[in-house]
Amino acid sequence: MPPLRLVAIVAVPVLVAACAQPEARYPQSLAPCDLLPTEAAHKLTDVGAKLGGPQPKESQFIVPDDFCLWRYKQEKAHFWSDYKRGPAERRVFLDVNVISADSGGAPKASTSFAEERARRHQNDERDVTIPGIGDEAYAVTPLIFEKRPETTVQFRRSNALVTVTLSGSDCCVGNGKADIPPDKRRKLVVALAQAVDDYLLQR
Repeated sequence: MPPLRLVAIVAVPVLVAACAQPEARYPQSLAPCDLLPTEAAHKLTDVGAKLGGPQPKESQFIVPDDFCLWRYKQEKAHFWSDYKRGPAERRVFLDVNVISADSGGAPKASTSFAEERARRHQNDERDVTIPGIGDEAYAVTPLIFEKRPETTVQFRRSNALVTVTLSGSDCCVGNGKADIPPDKRRKLVVALAQAVDDYLLQR
């Protein structure tokens, strides 16, 4: 009787290298002027319908940067008269930077967000964490070279980094215009950032 042959079947697993892309909710760049409806800007900057529409801008300082501006400036009725009581000027700045999956996606955006916040700390800029906006957010009053105080909210929603800045003045306090009080300025810019984030969540 011929010997039994044992046939060993060896299963060789096939390893498929799956190069998973990092999380990136937004596959392409976003136009800053599209992220804040004009009606929302009117309401949230406390100037009613007088705030001008969005003005796309481009900065060539070091690195080209696209951003958007909404501006309202109350005109004097006559050159010798003062401004009417209420908001005299508002400037809203909005910038968004989308880091694609190929460039690192949300993890890279989170790292960039932390690095920018650390840089502000080195410049002695005090920030306050803002809950409920994006995946992470904070408000800060930047150190600026002009006399016009401003408050900024920076937040990250997945792989999108967003900066919203508000400055302006009210009339009439004392003998003329005065900068928006810091608490009021922060409240307004946080509301603006929330509106932008709400729009991003719909994308």
